[in-house]
Amino acid sequence: MPGSINELDAVQIVDRTLPYLAHHDVRFGAPETDDHVYPAVELCDPASGAARKMIEAHCEMRGLPFCKEGASLIFQRYCHRLCGLASASALLTGSVPLLTSGNVSMSLANGTPKTMWLAENKTIDNPNFDALTAMLLDGHLLEMASNWKHIVGPGIRNLHGNIAASLALGVRKVADQVGLEKAKFFGEELLASRKELRGLGEYEIISAYGKTGLFFHRRSCCHWYAARNGKYCSWCSKRTKQERVAAFQNQMKPKG
Repeated sequence: MPGSINELDAVQIVDRTLPYLAHHDVRFGAPETDDHVYPAVELCDPASGAARKMIEAHCEMRGLPFCKEGASLIFQRYCHRLCGLASASALLTGSVPLLTSGNVSMSLANGTPKTMWLAENKTIDNPNFDALTAMLLDGHLLEMASNWKHIVGPGIRNLHGNIAASLALGVRKVADQVGLEKAKFFGEELLASRKELRGLGEYEIISAYGKTGLFFHRRSCCHWYAARNGKYCSWCSKRTKQERVAAFQNQMKPKG
């Protein structure tokens, strides 16, 4: 893992990392918003009803009935915010904000995650790969995934694939900043550190149009195609590898 930079606190870590993460908003303290706020501990608790409400809100926004496809999509968006911040900040700074279920709440606006609220300004400094995935999965995302499956039926491997892809998102977002080979190694070791994440994707360094970037081949599908105006994303497992590579290369094509 990268060495920690000057023992940054969580606020400083977030400030350094968010410029690389589009659509991410992270704030500290008790939530101050009129939007509906979902504490992660409630999303993990089948008795709270919070997970069903979150899934219902997202399905409505997507123009879907209450279904496993909509459940997969909101789970992925949650994971994007959580795991993207974790993997990107670990690569950039060597430390991560505390992202256990007891420290995280997510507010939704129009059925989609808007702000991640962290109750305390705490960090995990210099975590190894096991510590990083344990913070995210144990008592948090694994319990959420189990709850999601029980409520409406996305397969556990599908939901774990959303976690893996979200970790890869953070890695890819800062790959140019830290170096492609370093980012690739980090991403591979991170997924290899947990049995739940192994075999769910493959990193590849790809070049086109005089540029080189880090790509991730998913081994599961988030079900975006099922939503209103949905489609297969560039890294979707339903595409062939050749199609995925071509889509990524097309993103490197100069504009205009």
